[in-house]
Amino acid sequence: PLLRMQRWSDEETQALKTMRELMKDELAKVEQNVEVVGDRALLRFYRGHLGNMETACKYLGNYLNWRIENNIDQVRHDIVHGGKNSPKKFPHGEELTTLIPQTVCDWKTQTKLCSPLSILRTTFSPAAVFDSVEREDYIQFIHYTLEYQTLVLEQLAEKKEREALQKAKDAGETLTEPYGVILQACTIRDLTGLSLEHIGPRGSEITRTVVAISQDNYPELLSKLYIVNAPWIFNAFWWALKAVLPTRTVAKVSLLGTSYQTELHKDIDPCYLPPYLGGTYEEDPYEPFEFDTTEGGLLHCPPEVRMK
Repeated sequence: PLLRMQRWSDEETQALKTMRELMKDELAKVEQNVEVVGDRALLRFYRGHLGNMETACKYLGNYLNWRIENNIDQVRHDIVHGGKNSPKKFPHGEELTTLIPQTVCDWKTQTKLCSPLSILRTTFSPAAVFDSVEREDYIQFIHYTLEYQTLVLEQLAEKKEREALQKAKDAGETLTEPYGVILQACTIRDLTGLSLEHIGPRGSEITRTVVAISQDNYPELLSKLYIVNAPWIFNAFWWALKAVLPTRTVAKVSLLGTSYQTELHKDIDPCYLPPYLGGTYEEDPYEPFEFDTTEGGLLHCPPEVRMK
């Protein structure tokens, strides 16, 4: 028999209880989806703000209001139930994934610590992006990408948890450590082709837009950021960017030049990297993801965390 079935540490178990008590009214205002009101969602804010309960609750409240103001629950519905379960199916997705070569969150790839990969290349023109789509359309696309990534990570984490519990049960093992899983994505920024246009006003606007939305509303989605093929002109931009990033995020960044493959392959098997990054992976990074929202499914919100 399993003698201990504790999902989180004693500290985080108590933190979850406190957050739910302090934020019960705000949590009740939004749709009761597990990646919004579940344990992992709350712990991302708690961990992201270094265990500072007041700050974590402040940003969680801002995030819940932001969801309402920007109709993010409809974005979520579109992705999970409305057939937009691939970045190419997002509004302007076909256009933007062509203009800005990227892998939003390829659930078929992983690092050696099981983080799925996101990849963004700078072989694009910021001017061409904003000549083709309005700024509001680009922001909407970012909303979809972040919501999609959160949903994929939530389902994959829940699957890993259930598999670990089943394995322990089958083996008759005693779980002596918390079994909870919170997955994050590993991001690779390939700066091949970086020019003054990318670090100028229009290019910087793209970066600032993504950072502002993700930093405030989607904390702890990043496990590691590898910046590869970084030319010398990136140095000044990076120093400026570091000033607005949390110290916790900066610590996750590895800034590499053109001789990056040895370091990258320590964390990621080349079978999961595309050829332009020294790997052999050539599968479709936009293959639709099947979300499981059935009763008791991987994205089902358990009654004990619902606030209404």
